[in-house]
Amino acid sequence: MATPVTTVFPTQSLPACATACGPLYDVNGACATATAAANVLQSCFCGDARLAPFSTGTAGVCDGACAATPTDLASIQAWYTGYCKATATSTTATSTSTAVASKHKGGGTWVDNHYQWIIFLVIIVVAIVGIWIGACFWRRSYLRKRDRRYALDHNLAHTTESGRVVPNDGVHVPGATMFSPAPIAEATVFDEKPKKTKKKWTVQERT
Repeated sequence: MATPVTTVFPTQSLPACATACGPLYDVNGACATATAAANVLQSCFCGDARLAPFSTGTAGVCDGACAATPTDLASIQAWYTGYCKATATSTTATSTSTAVASKHKGGGTWVDNHYQWIIFLVIIVVAIVGIWIGACFWRRSYLRKRDRRYALDHNLAHTTESGRVVPNDGVHVPGATMFSPAPIAEATVFDEKPKKTKKKWTVQERT
């Protein structure tokens, strides 16, 4: 049996019969190399089917080597389950961190990775449309107030008892059938033109 480059299981702390257990050395020799990383050794050692019986009990691996001291099998099995449990925990943590890193690096669809920008753009568009509509209503209201004030100041309109501002008599306001209704401020008053009078020449007698 060839001596492995690296020993995965601790021969110093395990019972003496562990050093005579062939399956332990066989799996150790298949997995352990001088350059192998610790997580690679653990994954290979714990994933080998020849040591799988230790996952459920003490029988099936080192029975021949520990036949004289059957109680030592429990110690070997306890070390194996603890070692492989730590391996499983480490593998799960690594997989989780890898998945999270992949998600942050761009996993998922384009919408999943840019939904915050999409929401931001929608809010901006809605805000611009709302401001534009509000400005249109404000401008119409402002023009109406300005026209009313102009008409009242220039005696082109008067206020009724109900509070409405209506044009005075003689003020022409184009109707809706015209090209565009003119505001009161631009209304004109049509007065009759004064008749021209002919100047009479008076002939004075010469002296």
